[in-house]
Amino acid sequence: MSLKKATTHLSSLLLMSSILLVSSCASAPPPAPEPEAQAEEVDPFADFRGSWFESGAAFKLQSVPMANREIGVEISLKKVEWTSSETRDGGEIREASAILIVKKGEERRRLRMDEGDSKSAFGATIKVLKAGEDYSERLMQYAPWVEIQVQ
Repeated sequence: MSLKKATTHLSSLLLMSSILLVSSCASAPPPAPEPEAQAEEVDPFADFRGSWFESGAAFKLQSVPMANREIGVEISLKKVEWTSSETRDGGEIREASAILIVKKGEERRRLRMDEGDSKSAFGATIKVLKAGEDYSERLMQYAPWVEIQVQ
């Protein structure tokens, strides 16, 4: 074989090897994606510093918020408002309304509820049984409270 033919043959072999190498790289499967980190469940009550209530049981809510993990809500009492009306015989009728803040995660709803009212928020049914204020001599002011039942 002549040197010219051998060089041409070698060049052809190198060219074919290069083409095979490039085509095999191009058809290689892409690297597998890294698995996504599993989102850890965040406890919505991790920072909660109030008290806990039982679903369906009546309880008294005052200045400390209360929560229930089963229902997933936190409830706090903002204030108690009073309305009064005069009766025909000169007497006075006073009725209390509670302003409640109901939270679920980052969402919140403000509920104005009279005694005997029942409303729903975030899947929880809240019933106001009684509302009022007690005078605190230590604080020298009236402290609001509400007796409620949540299911």
